[in-house]
Amino acid sequence: MIEGLVQSAQKVVKAVSEISPFPISLTDEQGIIIGDTNSNRIGSIHPPSEYVLEVKRPVLFDQHMIQQYENVLPGIAVPLNFGYKTVGVLGIIGDPKNVEPYALLLKNYVEMLWKEIYQSQQDSLYSHTLERFTQYVLLNNELDEGQTEQYSNDLNVAINKKRICMIVTLNHPIIYYAEQTLIPIDQMKQKITHLVKEVFHSKNDLCTFINYEKIVLWKSFLSKKHYEQFIDRFDSNAIKLQHCLKDLHIHHSHIAAGTISESLYTLHQSYQDAERLIRLAHKYQLTQSYYHYHSWEILSKLILDDISDTTWNYFEDYFYDFVKLDDFKDLAECFLSYCDHQMNVSRAAQDLYIHRNTLSYRLNKIEKMTSIHVNNFYDCSTLYIFLKYYLNKTCLQNF
Repeated sequence: MIEGLVQSAQKVVKAVSEISPFPISLTDEQGIIIGDTNSNRIGSIHPPSEYVLEVKRPVLFDQHMIQQYENVLPGIAVPLNFGYKTVGVLGIIGDPKNVEPYALLLKNYVEMLWKEIYQSQQDSLYSHTLERFTQYVLLNNELDEGQTEQYSNDLNVAINKKRICMIVTLNHPIIYYAEQTLIPIDQMKQKITHLVKEVFHSKNDLCTFINYEKIVLWKSFLSKKHYEQFIDRFDSNAIKLQHCLKDLHIHHSHIAAGTISESLYTLHQSYQDAERLIRLAHKYQLTQSYYHYHSWEILSKLILDDISDTTWNYFEDYFYDFVKLDDFKDLAECFLSYCDHQMNVSRAAQDLYIHRNTLSYRLNKIEKMTSIHVNNFYDCSTLYIFLKYYLNKTCLQNF
């Protein structure tokens, strides 16, 4: 018997019983009853099944024949086939003349159910294998060559191929959404991964959950133009995906695309880069929820995020007296607005709802406290970056 079908035999019996007017039994190739309308018979030996498996054709059991066997009821026994192999016997219990017309119909129905169960088991096995392989590739900085090749061959995955990792994170574990929609977890996973592949035109790419809250798409590219098209459509596709996810009660998600990787051996870096974008978005409280490295909003935050702690310590020491002023927050707000308005005093003052002279006074005070020149672009850029970093850091510490 195909592995796994024994465990599902009683489910099949229950399903068949809903359309059959007769009791039925299912026997494996060892002659053991594995499913029966009368559950008390499960596990008992059914001797005629060996004969049916041997002749590979339906056999009628009337009152005369059943006297030759123990634990046999009148009816018809039909061999069950899976592919080119006979894997069991279907018994339909009742007057042989009455049950014979139902034999072919019920045989086909049972075989169809078993094929569906087998396919479901194969899909589940593939899905779990893919999840394990994805975890292995993305969560390890160094991969074993032999193990990687074995996994790749089993899953038919090309090792040397240009890819990026795209991450979709959910605000709740998948089980939460499964309960909300009354959809089994495995089906819920399939629906979500199918959506991701469909929206991002990735029919032949791998997509799987890496944990209960995170989906990973291994997006492959045939050319530079193909990659550029992906980036050009990324924002609109991300918005479309988030809209589709709402139909599954998933109202909040984050989507990030990592950098290009040349092979599976370096794909973990793309994954880490995508993870970094999501952390960066949370850190700087970005309003949008989809990110990639060709976004200016992202790149401008990377400047703040990339400078070493040692360098920032130098800046903090230098501007220590400035940030300790009682009116520091007012001065910082004025200076940032001044820079945001292309160093135009009049426009910045209007935006701040203060008089132009008031802003000029505060800018002069900043010059005295920091020794920068507010009319010098490079000086202003340096202080602007420092203030953005410092205020964000202070905000997080007070959160």
